[in-house]
Amino acid sequence: LKVVNSSPGDPQINAEWLAELFSQKCGISQPREFQIKNGLGIIEIERHEAFLVIPPGQGKTTVFWAPLLAARALGERGVALYIVPTELLSTQQSESARRVGLRDRAERGYVRDAYCDKRDLFDELQNGKYIRITLLSPQMLAGERMMKLLRISGFKDLIRWFMIDKTPYHGHR
Repeated sequence: LKVVNSSPGDPQINAEWLAELFSQKCGISQPREFQIKNGLGIIEIERHEAFLVIPPGQGKTTVFWAPLLAARALGERGVALYIVPTELLSTQQSESARRVGLRDRAERGYVRDAYCDKRDLFDELQNGKYIRITLLSPQMLAGERMMKLLRISGFKDLIRWFMIDKTPYHGHR
């Protein structure tokens, strides 16, 4: 897939282009209609809000990856903050990101994991080393070091995507 000098408003970014991108990067031969529709919507409304309610296992992660895959295909930069409630989900999403080529190495946003690898996740975030997606727990997002980092305008300018996965659902009442 080769797209040069394109932006979200260009006619090159359309359903066929995104379907081909999903095919190449995600191994999906037939993306679902909602994946294409919502993926394009998120790409086109970048820096705006989108709210998706999709049952587990139906392809929501592919929709999450759409704007990041598009940005990478277009040679753009950016940071995604991806909030996940559990370490298991963080591990799953980290592996998923690695499989589709969004990460140079499988990095999870849990400080303990980075610490064990003798890495400082916050320094990596600030300096943009190897980071396109940072998986964070809600507690880490609200932590002092992250708040300090978010006050740095140069870092804030790099944040293009903010995603939250798996809000609690306790059934109908």
